[in-house]
Amino acid sequence: MFKDYEALAAKIGTGKDPNDLKNKVNTALDALKTSAETKLASYKMPEWYFKYQDAASQAKMKAYLKNPATLKTFKVGVSDDVWQIEKNSLGIPLYRYKRGQMLVRNSSDDHPYCKGLVFVVKQTYSGSRTYGGSEKSEYHEELYGCP
Repeated sequence: MFKDYEALAAKIGTGKDPNDLKNKVNTALDALKTSAETKLASYKMPEWYFKYQDAASQAKMKAYLKNPATLKTFKVGVSDDVWQIEKNSLGIPLYRYKRGQMLVRNSSDDHPYCKGLVFVVKQTYSGSRTYGGSEKSEYHEELYGCP
């Protein structure tokens, strides 16, 4: 690592001790960390994410969790009151879906923030106005401040 800083200091022609450059970078990163921590703590999931309840979709979301024993759940809900239907160019349904969200805090995390877990629960069209079973089709996580 020291050689990397030494080489960078030589390239930018500081003529100074390479530790000066390392210290400046570390100071800038520390300031960024402090700013991010302050802003992230105030970042909240929108309430409309949890506007509706759908027990089947919520059960599918909870079943996806890897270690629910370490999670404290603050909020669970879906943002779609009815199934959203995706159709092909001929107007034939392909699948239907609902977007669901969970706000959780994992006691095993190495940070004090909550995670917003965002799911899409999907049912593939089977024909004759019927759909298959629910499955998780999309998932991602975001950091939020805890309530």
